[in-house]
Amino acid sequence: MTTANKKTVRNSNVMLSGCMPSPLSSYLKGLGVFRIVSEQADPCARAIWHRESLVISSCLDENALITFLMDQYRPTPIIAPWNGGSGFWGKKSSTETLAKIVASTNPQMEQFQAAVRAVQETIANLGLVNKPDRKQKLDLMRTCRASVPDEAVQWLDAAFVLSEDKARYPALLGTGANDGNMDFTANFMHNLTVILDLNPEVGRTGAVKPKGRRRPAYDMTVSEGFLRDSLFGSSTTPLANTAIGQFNPGAVGGPNATRGFEAGTLLNPWDYVLALEGSLMFAGSIVWRLGTSSYGMAAFPFSVNPSAAGLGSVSQDGGEARAETWVPLWDRPASYIELQRLFAEGRAQVAGRRARNGTDFVRAVAGLGVDRGVGSFVRYGFMKRSGLSYLSVPLGRFHVAERSAVNLIADLDPWLDSLRRLASDSKGPGTYRRALRQVEDAVFDYCTNGRASELLDLLAAVGRAERAVAVGSKSKKPPRPLARLSSSWIDECGDSLEFRLALSLASISHPAIGRFRSNLQPVALEKGRWKWADDTSATPYGAELIRGLEDILENRIRYGIREGLQAVPLDSIYTVSPAEVGLFLAGHTDDSLLLDLLWAVTAISSDMKALGDLAQKHSYPRRDLTQVPRAYAMLKLLMLPSDSVAQLAPAGSDTSTRFVIRPEPSILSALRAGRLDTATRIAVRRLRSVGMMPVASGRQGQMTVPGFVLPPTHQRRLAASLLFPVNNVRHLAQLVLLPSEDSR
Repeated sequence: MTTANKKTVRNSNVMLSGCMPSPLSSYLKGLGVFRIVSEQADPCARAIWHRESLVISSCLDENALITFLMDQYRPTPIIAPWNGGSGFWGKKSSTETLAKIVASTNPQMEQFQAAVRAVQETIANLGLVNKPDRKQKLDLMRTCRASVPDEAVQWLDAAFVLSEDKARYPALLGTGANDGNMDFTANFMHNLTVILDLNPEVGRTGAVKPKGRRRPAYDMTVSEGFLRDSLFGSSTTPLANTAIGQFNPGAVGGPNATRGFEAGTLLNPWDYVLALEGSLMFAGSIVWRLGTSSYGMAAFPFSVNPSAAGLGSVSQDGGEARAETWVPLWDRPASYIELQRLFAEGRAQVAGRRARNGTDFVRAVAGLGVDRGVGSFVRYGFMKRSGLSYLSVPLGRFHVAERSAVNLIADLDPWLDSLRRLASDSKGPGTYRRALRQVEDAVFDYCTNGRASELLDLLAAVGRAERAVAVGSKSKKPPRPLARLSSSWIDECGDSLEFRLALSLASISHPAIGRFRSNLQPVALEKGRWKWADDTSATPYGAELIRGLEDILENRIRYGIREGLQAVPLDSIYTVSPAEVGLFLAGHTDDSLLLDLLWAVTAISSDMKALGDLAQKHSYPRRDLTQVPRAYAMLKLLMLPSDSVAQLAPAGSDTSTRFVIRPEPSILSALRAGRLDTATRIAVRRLRSVGMMPVASGRQGQMTVPGFVLPPTHQRRLAASLLFPVNNVRHLAQLVLLPSEDSR
């Protein structure tokens, strides 16, 4: 702590209005100020984000902070000798700038000068006389990290991480502190010469310019004006014409940036210096096996591979985006040591592993898989600009809030990983990329807002993707079929009518005929695992829900007859009420949603012990059965599994003989042909043959068929409605049959 600071008795809260979460340069600037204050002035300082600004509590008030940064701030040795434009090689402008710093008599530059001398000695020991090639570059990086003073090591860790065979770079600092033709370290040194007095014994100059010179090398008044503008968001000093790089897209200039064809780049030099100082908080390290990805596997804090999800209509792919960095905003005062720990861990966990991409990261935010002291994150993507360098683009803010069902998304991981690998192949079908984008967008929506309807939308997107891959893709190597979704999805989505209808279909299974899923999708169950199959009974008709359900019912009836079954093989562990089917029959359901959900819920585990209780919980009251059409009730009595048929045995019948109502395939043919009267006539004949009498039938042997009138819409959906497994079959019988004692 400085002598001036020792006299300070209590802390001052200084709001840095110029240090905001966006743009990235402004966020990094705030980190830089706090790091410098904590390391060089007050180790007990605290910082918090409040009202879109960083607030620092320390022994420095506003004026003391300005004085400290102007007169006592010791710049970190931010150097990159492996780059050609770093000042260590032949580029004239950067070489001259480095020479000025080395020749400086200002004590503030001593640690910078010590690091430069160490690097120059390393270069001499390696025998390098020209810009290093690829192998020499790696050798220089390794040797520099072992030889530079401690003050420079954190910068090197922020700029690169070395594996056995190559260097890995964070998107935050380009490719080793270089992006295109811009060397970040050369720009940093240039701005130091503008804001700091390199030769204080010469005497500072005020606003008066010496005769014969355009401007003094160091102007205290201008530098202090730059600093106040930078910290407190004012704009009293004209900006300098220098490059900002990727940290502030609004200041890079270029086409259409101002009047005329193209604008230059204007910058407050303190902004750049403090932003580079703040970037040191993102120092990285190797924490798991390195793979082929340049950005995801080298564990730089809160940095992940890019994801197109959550960007609306913005197009993003691996060729246009370099990576993502999610910067934390903490909502309680934190010390520098606490923030060092937070950034060192860079902890974003999802399903017991580190987040790998933007979609994983938003899941970690929603599942509290991040440090508990963080209130929100700002998501930045590094996008290519006009085919040139990259820019940090803010992609939204995400608050850390627990979503009740976010852990369910882990069930999708094996399937998503398979789809993601194939979608990353530029030669693969676009079907995969579109399907992946829809699913990841749905993940973002739910994790951001946490609404139950968005979780249902996510499940629908999964089903839509599964159907698109199975039906629309001609690839010989599709992703693995969706499998093993937890039954906990039922608790979260069970209030949706479409979900319950889909689940009732998906849970149809019979030992001799198999599961409903094999009728819907070209899959087969082999040794407990679902696999794609070429020869199956599946009848996928894309978006044609009604036709598909009709065909599946017809197939299961035909297979049941072939196997000698005495009832329709529609056994199900989850049933819906006839009133719910009545809503489907009347067209009061979202058929697109129902179809999408159907393709997803077929993957829910068959071990669903709570299904019966859930079905009873959500069943409709008996009075709603008055909305069930009698034509449906009549025909459904012939489309029941054996357990349901047994409930309809007439009173006094011989219980030693199993009660049977045999299915009649011709009913479906009649319904498809629009002949409802023919279908009901067949049903009456079948029911009479087992001792049941429809309410409008004659008693003396002359059969009078009840007359049913249904709207055309109902008639088109009637055959499909017969596939749904239902409960309350006795109530169905009460709608269309005479009591057993009156039928004798």
